[in-house]
Amino acid sequence: MGMKMVLRSNLVDGPRTRAGSIEHGPAVTQITIELSLNGSAPRPGIGDRCDHGSMTGFSDGAAVSDAPPSTLYLIKRLELAVRALMDDALRPLGLTTLQYTALTVLERRSGLSSAQLARRSFLRAQTMNVMVKTLEERGLIQRHPDPANRRVLVAALTERGREVLSEAEPLVAVIESRLMDGMSERRGEEFRSLLRQGVGALANEAERRRIAESSGD
Repeated sequence: MGMKMVLRSNLVDGPRTRAGSIEHGPAVTQITIELSLNGSAPRPGIGDRCDHGSMTGFSDGAAVSDAPPSTLYLIKRLELAVRALMDDALRPLGLTTLQYTALTVLERRSGLSSAQLARRSFLRAQTMNVMVKTLEERGLIQRHPDPANRRVLVAALTERGREVLSEAEPLVAVIESRLMDGMSERRGEEFRSLLRQGVGALANEAERRRIAESSGD
């Protein structure tokens, strides 16, 4: 029994919705995650179009190819959906998805330099430098000289930073639960295992080519 994951995006007019939406003037981008576990292909939608490398998901009247979307296209759509939902969920806490990611990295491994934190958070070093200053000013992290090299400052979570992460945890858990909804525990583990395998394969390739893991923030 196969598994199909489809992400659809639609433009709708009206007030801004709570989950899965980003406001763009008079219109709202509403992102819906659909999971099909019966192995059958879902009905084609505007999000299935990927000709000429387009990742907008919106039809401009041109003919739509019958070819299925590439795996990388679907991964990118998943990334955009997760980013939109997490930004919306974390906004009441004054956090962005990227800031939340950096804080969780420090929670797992304290005492990282800004450059190390950037690599583990998939950001450019310059972007992380700005973010670290913002998080430090908000009292979510603190920095001190590295005992091994006192010219380097390393970061650690403050008590307030841990409190904010605790508040964010259930909000993020709801999004992950929605993603895994409909999967059995076994299938969920298989899904996570395949994601880890893909991340490892491409991270190793990026390292071999000496390419940063993220070319944009």
